[in-house]
Amino acid sequence: MKQLLTQILISLATNSFSQFTKGSLMIEGSGNFTSGNSTTDFSTGSNNTSNSNSFRLTPEVKYFLRDNFAITGGLNYNSSISSSTSNNSSSESKAKSIGLFGGVQRIDMLTEKFGMSFGMNLSISTPLGLKEEDLKTKNLSLGLANIGIIYKLNNKFALEGSGNLASLSYSRGSRTSTVSDYKTSNISIGFGLPSFGLGLLYLLR
Repeated sequence: MKQLLTQILISLATNSFSQFTKGSLMIEGSGNFTSGNSTTDFSTGSNNTSNSNSFRLTPEVKYFLRDNFAITGGLNYNSSISSSTSNNSSSESKAKSIGLFGGVQRIDMLTEKFGMSFGMNLSISTPLGLKEEDLKTKNLSLGLANIGIIYKLNNKFALEGSGNLASLSYSRGSRTSTVSDYKTSNISIGFGLPSFGLGLLYLLR
């Protein structure tokens, strides 16, 4: 039994699975959708109900500088809608943003089909479709621990499920009106897995 386990471990350590080689070029399309709602009942008999939906689409390019190690770059598009109802009155807000990102990623195939990915990226985003009096906020974010699972469908296509375990972000907002100017800034650190995306990868070469 011990000999069998030893042989399996040696095989996993020495076997060369189908890795991503130097010079490989991949494109990926990923996205996620989140939805939530909450209801708060007050002792006065009134209540407040809120709903939110958000969608993210991310096209990306990966170029492998060496075996299993790639530089990445792409676009982020985000759209969200939130609504709130309280005491027979309701309100709704919509937000859209677009951004650029770039980073590095390492992908190691553990078997012929399954692999793991780990990377970091830097992204910047800006809002879309704002009115002159709206608060304009730009965000700069550093993804410190992007992890994922790779599943190869065939020699050209693969699926990647990924999320960010840690991030550092900075946002700066400003609003100009005839009455006064308003500016704000914020720095935040996040841990955990706040969102999970699923992407389809295609190997161009």
